[in-house]
Amino acid sequence: PEALLDALARRLDADAGDPLAPTLVVTPNANVERFVELGVARRLGVAANLRFRRLGTLVEELLPGPLLTGRVLTARVLRALHDEALLAAPALGAVRRYLAAAGSGPEAVERRLAQAALDVARLLEEYGFPRPELLDAWAGGGARFAATPYASTEAGQAGGLRGVGPAAHTLAAAIARLDGPVPARLYVFGISYVARVFARLFRAIGERAALELYALDPCEEFWEDVETPGELRRRQRTSAAEPAWLFEDEDPFRLSVETETPLLARWGRPGREHVRLLGALTECDFEAAFVDPLAGHAAPARDEGLPLLALLDAPPLLHRLQHDILTRAPRASPPSAASRDESVLVLAAPSRRREVEAVAAEIWRLTEVIEDLTFDRIAVLVNGPDRDAYLPHVEAVFAEARAIPYNVADVALASVSPLVEGALRLFALPTVPFARAEVLAVMTHPAVLARVPDVTPHDWVALAERLGIFHGIDAGELAGTYVGGEDRLSFEQGLTRIALGAYARGRVAGAPRPIAIGARAYLPEEAPVGSLVEARFALLARSLASDVRFAREAALSLTDWARFASAMMHAYLTPTSDAEEAALRRALSIAEGLAALDLGGAPVRYPVVWELLRGPLEELTGTRGAHLADGVAVSSLVPMRAIPFRVIFVLGLGEGRFPAADRRDALDLRAARRMAGDVTPPERDRYTFLETLLCARDRLVLSYVARDEQTGEPLAPSVVVTELLDVIEDGYLRGARSTLVKRDLPLHRHED
Repeated sequence: PEALLDALARRLDADAGDPLAPTLVVTPNANVERFVELGVARRLGVAANLRFRRLGTLVEELLPGPLLTGRVLTARVLRALHDEALLAAPALGAVRRYLAAAGSGPEAVERRLAQAALDVARLLEEYGFPRPELLDAWAGGGARFAATPYASTEAGQAGGLRGVGPAAHTLAAAIARLDGPVPARLYVFGISYVARVFARLFRAIGERAALELYALDPCEEFWEDVETPGELRRRQRTSAAEPAWLFEDEDPFRLSVETETPLLARWGRPGREHVRLLGALTECDFEAAFVDPLAGHAAPARDEGLPLLALLDAPPLLHRLQHDILTRAPRASPPSAASRDESVLVLAAPSRRREVEAVAAEIWRLTEVIEDLTFDRIAVLVNGPDRDAYLPHVEAVFAEARAIPYNVADVALASVSPLVEGALRLFALPTVPFARAEVLAVMTHPAVLARVPDVTPHDWVALAERLGIFHGIDAGELAGTYVGGEDRLSFEQGLTRIALGAYARGRVAGAPRPIAIGARAYLPEEAPVGSLVEARFALLARSLASDVRFAREAALSLTDWARFASAMMHAYLTPTSDAEEAALRRALSIAEGLAALDLGGAPVRYPVVWELLRGPLEELTGTRGAHLADGVAVSSLVPMRAIPFRVIFVLGLGEGRFPAADRRDALDLRAARRMAGDVTPPERDRYTFLETLLCARDRLVLSYVARDEQTGEPLAPSVVVTELLDVIEDGYLRGARSTLVKRDLPLHRHED
């Protein structure tokens, strides 16, 4: 990445013309954008008038008009599933059975309908990137899987694409018709690999403007012929029940993983196919910008007869691994003896907390032993699914470890923003029982309590206990239960007692004096003199009960639901800082976006609305601190994959935790046959790990939890850690597991 940035800076300097003319740079995420911005400023003295874009934003700017992506696709599929005539088609029998599987009640059917629509829309959008020919065929009324076992699945998904809605083009069709203005010059930096449809976009832009791709490639040599055993096995599969095009040969080469650079063969498929795609796109017009990690070192020694002194003087193990990947070196021969090397280290910890504590201790140690190492050149990366589980430990441990400064590059916004978390709890309330725990979780939430600063959560929890509030808005929700006709548990009876307490003497005055209202008797709950706790509790609880009852019973258009959701946030959630104001705006944009999915005014029930709100709110991400400025960078793996650091820690590398399992969706037609450009979750994670290894400059420290925290049984490391250790033992460092793996971490920090 540093070499690519050097090349980009030189080109920006050479192409500098009008200082007021913006320069457009496409980056994969905000972290790479920051890396480019700071790097250009260091190299040129200033980074001025750079305009950064993501690929998705670039598509929106260059391809105006509705595209079959995102919300447009979701709206199409929702309309299709609400179309009774379409659902009645014989080909959609499986869809009908799915919708009725949880019962025929309207709420159950509506929720399943929304979930199915979101799943199918997600699949259709994913098809549009690596398999654009699928959407193009369906949009034209054709089929690709006719007379195959996948025909019924294709029919259901194609029907969703053809749902009634505004005219829209597939992404591939829009690119083919690109005729609007494009930037005169465009730089694309740091993208590891892209789907085939984006290669078409690059080609279309390159035919009309100057397009420069600054692409990451782990290997400086031609390596698109590296083939894994799995690919060979898949190629040998045959089936008379499937069309011949499913088995078109995607790779004519026959090289064994045993004779190749092992880590490239095991982890490199996404990058290899991207290099092949770029080669076809540019007619192999490449300008090399590689840096050999062994530059300045003596050549690595592999002869078995070398003396121990030569082994001790060998280049660092990390640099030797990187060099062999870079030069596509064949499998190395094992050395004659083990040597001490700290450039690669594996920590086996008894718990997540101890894992983070060990990392904190290692950070301080390395700042003392590595010259000029500063905190901003250190990264602590976490396996993505475990990000939120590790972050609280990082916050606590780094604060205790002499206040290690750090920033968080990507964190679930709901975990750091009370307002977004409050919005999720608020919108979930109509879908769960109106019980004390669920309601008080909303009423005592900081974003809700901000409007009543003189009330504490304990005040309202204690009041609910005194009032005997447990479950249900009113007695009607308790009908048919063991409570019978007695209204002693609902919110309504508790709120009635508060209202009576404002006018009648009750328990505070002495002996209880119930007041009869109709067939029921209520004991007034008299508030202490000057207390507003009871009145504010009653006002908020009654308002929530009214809104929940409305949401459960109403059937509105999505445009009206958008207004309702926005009004709910304005009514109950109060931002207390500029950051929370920004979070509120982001949450409101999601709520208001429901109107874009409107089904032509057709009414839907709240379960559909909840499913449409929950995912986008949970997927909102935020940051804490300034990336590459405020100390150690803490992030999940993917956003940092292309950014170099002197020291990189990777946490959460336990067996079954990383890489992700290849649990292909049963509806995913890509499972019929792998094609070049398809990247499965485990392949994505393996390639991310390879890039992380290549971006470490001085140290790579891998860690995992080695004991089950409940049973104490030993746990194995991730398969990528095992594969790395196997490669090191076979070709670099005999006895690597005994020298590189630290297994003696005690259960508690004070025992160190």
